[in-house]
Amino acid sequence: MLLIFDLDGTVIDSRSCIVKATQAAFRFHELEEPEENEVAGAMGIPLEVTFPRWSGQEDAADLIATYRRLYAEMAGSELTVFGGMREALSVLGTRHTLTIATSKKRSVADHNLELMNLRHLFAMVLGSDDVSNYKPHPESIHRVRKAFPFDPSESVMIGDARADIDMGHAAGVQTCAALWGAHDADGLVATRPTMTANHPSDLVGLFAMG
Repeated sequence: MLLIFDLDGTVIDSRSCIVKATQAAFRFHELEEPEENEVAGAMGIPLEVTFPRWSGQEDAADLIATYRRLYAEMAGSELTVFGGMREALSVLGTRHTLTIATSKKRSVADHNLELMNLRHLFAMVLGSDDVSNYKPHPESIHRVRKAFPFDPSESVMIGDARADIDMGHAAGVQTCAALWGAHDADGLVATRPTMTANHPSDLVGLFAMG
């Protein structure tokens, strides 16, 4: 099978880092900072979409650059891997093709996975700068499936955000809602994913067959 993972809130617990870096960036530019829940609720949506909306600036390039600098400074101490995820990936990687489709730029995603000693487990990491259309547009999944042409019935999008599940539906692949992530579990279930997982360890049972 082809397993396509979201990164933030699914593989890596980055909520604290994202919230702190976002609020610090807004303070640095003397802007009203968004609330923690607002930032966490937007995880999975590219900065190019959320930062202009929150700041009221049509061109938020400087704000985004500040955020990325602060995020990089905090990543080493703030990022963690969800409990059970490392073990699940190690098992799944012996049976299936593992990939990442994230709203982060690919270089940042690669770096974060390297920090967590997980990069070697993924055959491909696709970032927001690799596509023309952001989630929930299905382009990311189409790009991954072009590289690894599994049948849609043998391809699964795994994520903790509505955009992940909606993207999977739009691409015609199976979907798995990661209920341990940053987003509201009830809202995620309402997107009607093919399956749900309450904990990373559940993935091993869901995808037991090679």
